Amino acid sequence: MTLRMLLAIASPVFLQTIRRIADLAAQLLPWPVEIDEAVDSHQLEKKLTGHPATLLLLDWDWGRESIISLIPRLFEWNPSARVVVLLPPGAPKAYRVALWEAGACVSTPRDRLDEEWLATVLCLVRRAMEREGILPGDPQLVSQPRETVRGQANDPSGSEG
Repeated sequence: MTLRMLLAIASPVFLQTIRRIADLAAQLLPWPVEIDEAVDSHQLEKKLTGHPATLLLLDWDWGRESIISLIPRLFEWNPSARVVVLLPPGAPKAYRVALWEAGACVSTPRDRLDEEWLATVLCLVRRAMEREGILPGDPQLVSQPRETVRGQANDPSGSEG
């Protein structure tokens, strides 16, 4: 099983930006990351269900304040999922508190998200999932060529084939 990053981003333009950041973050890692997208709530439920090793990047604009009530439903669909909410710049601390209480792992302002931050979150999530037995702790992952679905990181040696 591979760690999957599921992007639930409201704006098509912002989705392109987040997709680029996700691709760059995946290139920094020594193991594969599958990157997928959900464009509506039905697709989100379908893609979140049945894949325990999922990190969900959920844009605040997906539902604004209703995201707080959506988060517990996400865990009904996938109890092992990790949820990161991308907040609008300047969001009040009360949003962070409410998201944490609802079960989100972390929230961050959209304008602070970069590939290094995201790669760090992916590493933390992977280690936690390894310890929980959701993902295998395979030391050979570091030496294997990296492949992922759509927009995945390339082989670090630069070779193709």
